[in-house]
Amino acid sequence: MIKTYYINSLSGYKPQPYVRKELRELKTRGILLTQIPVDWYALDTLEQVIERVKAGVEKALDDGHQVVLIGISAGGSLALSVFLRW
Repeated sequence: MIKTYYINSLSGYKPQPYVRKELRELKTRGILLTQIPVDWYALDTLEQVIERVKAGVEKALDDGHQVVLIGISAGGSLALSVFLRW
């Protein structure tokens, strides 16, 4: 099974209207998303945030799933950082 994770942008946990539309479109195609909420304004370092995302991904991989990371804006950069540090 494929686990798809969504990482939010700087605008917060609730996606903007255009993003919600795209997320609904993915759902109609059978792609269910799990949000990895990131508080970009917390005092966490980038390394701490990356480790938190990696922990969720590692759990899915340990359970035998394939993983897809989707991020919007800063979330996209984070998804790439997690992938590149694997």
